[in-house]
Amino acid sequence: MTKILYTLFAIISSIVCATDLEDELNNLPKPTADSTKVLDTYKYQFTSTLIVVIVIIVAAVAFIYLLRRFSSKQTFQINHHKNIKILERRHLSPNTYLYHIEIGNKQFVIAESKCNITHISDLNWEETKK
Repeated sequence: MTKILYTLFAIISSIVCATDLEDELNNLPKPTADSTKVLDTYKYQFTSTLIVVIVIIVAAVAFIYLLRRFSSKQTFQINHHKNIKILERRHLSPNTYLYHIEIGNKQFVIAESKCNITHISDLNWEETKK
């Protein structure tokens, strides 16, 4: 019995809601020239905002690319014109590094750890060409 009442209530409410919806649709104002101008303004604002966001993203990517490119060249140029040059660095353990350095015309291998720096060996130019 309750199922029949629920079904009957659903049918009646859907008919009433449908007629109310049709009345509301018929009472809506018709589009005017002003309302289409408002829609065009919103479309223009959305499009211009989207273009600005895309330009900002492209500018950020270009800035990061140029920053990385010139920073590596600048580091090389700074190292190139100095008397003490770090030619290579190798990571041996979490706290230990091995450096191949050049001071003047002489080349050395040194080890750096958390507590000290140790001279490993002197290198001849012929040894480093290999």
